[in-house]
Amino acid sequence: MKNLIFRELLLISHSERRAKRIRFHPKVTIIKGENDTGKSSVIKSLYAALGANSAEVHPQWKKADVFLFLTFEVNGATYKILRMRDRYALFAKNDILLGTYKRVGSELAPKLADLFNFNLVLVDREQKEIVPPPAYLFVPFYLDQEHSWSKPMSSFDRLQQIPNWRKDVIFYHTGLKPNEYYQLRAKCRVMENGKLEPLGQERLLLKFKERFGKETLRNAVSLDIGVFEAETKELMAKCHTLKIKEDKYRQNLFELESERIRLEAQKNIVAHAQKELDADYLYANTLPVDDIIACPTCGQEYENRFAERFNIANDHQKCVTLLQDILTRLDELNKKISEHRKSLQETNIEIKEIEQIMNRKSGDITLVNLLKSMSSEHITSTIAENIQEIRSEIGEIDSKIREAEEEMKKFEDKNRVKTICDYYKDVMGRHLYNLNVSNVSPKSYSRIDSGIKETGSDLPRAILAYNFAILATVAKHGTSVMCPIVIDSPNQQDQDVKNYDGILKFIRDNVPSGSQTIIGLVDDYNIDFGGDVVLMEEKLHALSLREYEQIANELKPYEVAAMTMLNQ
Repeated sequence: MKNLIFRELLLISHSERRAKRIRFHPKVTIIKGENDTGKSSVIKSLYAALGANSAEVHPQWKKADVFLFLTFEVNGATYKILRMRDRYALFAKNDILLGTYKRVGSELAPKLADLFNFNLVLVDREQKEIVPPPAYLFVPFYLDQEHSWSKPMSSFDRLQQIPNWRKDVIFYHTGLKPNEYYQLRAKCRVMENGKLEPLGQERLLLKFKERFGKETLRNAVSLDIGVFEAETKELMAKCHTLKIKEDKYRQNLFELESERIRLEAQKNIVAHAQKELDADYLYANTLPVDDIIACPTCGQEYENRFAERFNIANDHQKCVTLLQDILTRLDELNKKISEHRKSLQETNIEIKEIEQIMNRKSGDITLVNLLKSMSSEHITSTIAENIQEIRSEIGEIDSKIREAEEEMKKFEDKNRVKTICDYYKDVMGRHLYNLNVSNVSPKSYSRIDSGIKETGSDLPRAILAYNFAILATVAKHGTSVMCPIVIDSPNQQDQDVKNYDGILKFIRDNVPSGSQTIIGLVDDYNIDFGGDVVLMEEKLHALSLREYEQIANELKPYEVAAMTMLNQ
């Protein structure tokens, strides 16, 4: 099993000119501060830097447009990831840029899955096999302030985009079902879905054969020409309407493409200006302070003072922010263009289908002649052949499903499943006792994916017991990755002094060996967790004006590298 450790998080808002650096102890880090000092926003940023957005994000934090830069280790190998709004850049040792990613699901998720050995494959609502987004990798390891203390594993946004995800994710992380099992099961689901269309075709053909076999198929074809001509006129009218619709799509597409060209030109201008400013800044830093510099173009002389260099750096940050705005608008525009092209293509296909049905020759209706020439024997034979082809296709799919199901059985060893479930139940029972929760019956948590049914101040403690029972099982039987355990505001539902003291000591004493823990607290009750404490002291501001300049300069090379690749 791999082990993920957070080393450092940099947060920066160019619009507010504020920043924050937080270094993490390899074992325990307490992020401590009064209410409204930004503890939760900082804690939410940890997994957000890796593409897992929290279920709740404060509006002021969104408005601040905070960029995130997380340094982390996987089995001792150092990586860094930069998040600029919804764009990501991943760096390896020696700051080698591994890649940039504009989309979490289709681009970043597969990369992180490979990095963290997260091979779970699920089926989305469109019945497609997908590598789940990062939220499904991190969800057992994060208890947020707003949701996790009333419902286990609900910290991240849009978890319901994958149906029935909870059982699959818990079974995977705890080792009940290994990687290969879920890959085979996903293939079975896709194949079952692939059977729906041929099964529907088979039913229709059989119904047609049964209903019209004796009457229509044994008699000569009889066609009312007047009815056919009326239907043809209706098809022509529909075709005309579709052509008008097609022209409208083409016009809209032309306007969207024109706007895209305009934005691309703006992007290139800003990117070029950014590169020029980078060169100016680097050149100014190589010259002596307060030296006189002559402009090579006009001959005007300038002093190489700190203020001038600061203005250059400031202009660079404005370019970065503007470039992000343009790229965001380009993404939205490209999505609209793609949708219009798809609609245009669908309209073209529909027009061609209608024209093929009409299939006129110099005004003659050839479809009548075609129908009259077809004998009932030919129609019967054609239907029989189609049914046979469809049944053959269904049989091949069924055969592949049976093969996959036989392979899945190899991974469902009953003794192993019992060992894991018994371990979970034993740990859960001990945790409930240690947290002074006595009203939860063993039957209610007998399943490893059980929900927690409690009320009042017992509920947060019961949920904490459940989460830590899952984490203990992950540590002992899981095969993917052990991630930092991030816990925000464990004092929920007005815990009394004794129970809150018990919660903090429970967390301290029951973290799986070798795991990193990050906890957000207002009061630590003077309990020594054995790590570092980060103090959040400024009301209404998680980020600091004082730290902005240094962190901005530190992040600049990474922003430039990321933007350069994203612009290619």
